[in-house]
Amino acid sequence: MQKASILLLNENERQLSSISGFLSKEDYSVTTMSNRSDFQQIVLKTKTDLIIIAIDSTLGRGLEVFQDLRKNRVLEDIFIMMSSQKHEDYIRIIALDSGADDFWVQPIAQRVILKRILALLKRK
Repeated sequence: MQKASILLLNENERQLSSISGFLSKEDYSVTTMSNRSDFQQIVLKTKTDLIIIAIDSTLGRGLEVFQDLRKNRVLEDIFIMMSSQKHEDYIRIIALDSGADDFWVQPIAQRVILKRILALLKRK
């Protein structure tokens, strides 16, 4: 039985494959995207419980994608986690102030990601 549906947006194919692979093994339904074209339309068409966005991608401009998602009332009940490879505090502050439900700095252990996902999803 699948636990939840997760949508990943990350232009780094290696990270995308790694995260989606381990989440699939944990029985999550995972949809991946490596660019932001039509991202919001796919989110609207796909029933998802959680979105994970890498915000420092050069193509995706993940923070802008995230802010667009948060403006859409239809999507306000979807949890959004953000990640970055940058360690600057201001990035975390902007993401959390903009309404991110969680934020982590990469690299991060997969088990830690899983625990963060579980913590968010049990709020539903």
